[in-house]
Amino acid sequence: MQNNNKIPATSRSGVFKNFIDDSGIDGLVKYDTLTDMWEDVKERFSDCLAVQDNLNKYTYRELDLAVGKARLVLSQNGVKKGERVGVFINTCTDFAVWYLAVVTLSATAVIIPDYYSDDELSWAVNRFGLNIVLTTAKLAPKLDLFDGLTVLTSFDIAGYKPSVKAQKEDVVTIIFTGGVSGKLKGALLSSGAIAQGALNGCLGLKEVFNQRYFLVLPLSHVFGLIRNFLSPIYVGGAVYFCSNMATLYKSIPAFAPSYLVLVPALAEMILKLATRFGAKILGTNLKYIICGGSAVSPEIVNGFNAYGISVYPGYGLTESSNLVSGNYDSINRPTSVGLPFFNQQLKIVDGELLLKGDNLFSGYFDEPEENLSAFSDGYFKTGDLVRVDDEGYIYITGRKKNIIILSNGENVTPSTIEDVFKKLDFVENAIAYEDVDEQNNSILALKILPRKGISLTKEEVFNEVNKLNNAQVSHKRATKIIIE
Repeated sequence: MQNNNKIPATSRSGVFKNFIDDSGIDGLVKYDTLTDMWEDVKERFSDCLAVQDNLNKYTYRELDLAVGKARLVLSQNGVKKGERVGVFINTCTDFAVWYLAVVTLSATAVIIPDYYSDDELSWAVNRFGLNIVLTTAKLAPKLDLFDGLTVLTSFDIAGYKPSVKAQKEDVVTIIFTGGVSGKLKGALLSSGAIAQGALNGCLGLKEVFNQRYFLVLPLSHVFGLIRNFLSPIYVGGAVYFCSNMATLYKSIPAFAPSYLVLVPALAEMILKLATRFGAKILGTNLKYIICGGSAVSPEIVNGFNAYGISVYPGYGLTESSNLVSGNYDSINRPTSVGLPFFNQQLKIVDGELLLKGDNLFSGYFDEPEENLSAFSDGYFKTGDLVRVDDEGYIYITGRKKNIIILSNGENVTPSTIEDVFKKLDFVENAIAYEDVDEQNNSILALKILPRKGISLTKEEVFNEVNKLNNAQVSHKRATKIIIE
């Protein structure tokens, strides 16, 4: 299927004109839905490598055949348009097959983090009314506690089921997020919003098509799912799924990616490895690093620049289907999150960034009060405080929401606490929040999620986190620390 919806001329001659070649912008297509995107790219890049891990490798043609088999399996198990299907799969090519099968059936993929405990799995299955969960043979035993749940691990059957026509507003993905309020909930992402989010990840880059991407971020996070998987697929890229962090230093040079998509803590870790062991650990082809998830320091930008690698910070949210803006002039503006992408409306109210656009989510699943408070006149309230310079570059200055007022009257912004601990190599995520002690006084609490595959024990993680915590000034020191 050929789609002739070219990128608007305003984008061709607009703010990104200095950062993208004409050949790149001319080749980009704006798809109405994720299904439209897949139906086009599977033909357009049929013989190109699409996805690979340490066990499997698929061209676009081969991946489509596998996706068609998986759609058939889903249909045989009663999955229809709009039905919610759990996707409980680690970082591997099976995720690519099953996820694309679900969304191109116009069903809804509820992406469950592969590190979830029994209690968290129970919450996810029950909260979203799941009857079917897709997983791997290795993870399947974790689902044995659920009676009556259909668990599928294989799409190895004969046959092929075509995709189902999608509408832009069809909700095809639910990703868990704390959002502005901090309460865990499911963000509803439509087929049209994800298609726009994936396109945003392709804008502003000198080299867009047929690039090689290394995927190490969790696919249960919007940054990993959209920017590290769907954006490359959008433009015929090859994606290597790294399922074992311990093999990172071998897998990167072996696959020789041209792009890495990283959170700052991972970028710092890889930069330290390159400093210690030499540039060979970065491979022979690495040119660009897309970095986001938290503040990107100038040290990261300048450190990789010394190796001839450009670091491009960006800003996005689960609710915006990932990218809102991208900074392709990071050497000159290393603290900016860049220029906003098109098909969005942005405004600043009392310092807070508000968003509206094609990439915006459809609300939170079964959360009427949260949905009511999340929007103002149709604009999503990000909770992020920003400033914009004379050339339109956005800078994040803090958070409007979730300011913690401690019992001693001190105001603490959680993001400033979280950013300190996110810099630790072994930390996947850090969440600072308000709790109360036995006397019902407000205290600062900290929850740490360690990275998968690290060699440290839970006790060792606690000791390292506590050591850093004790080094903070008194009002930024957590009274309570939880290691997940």
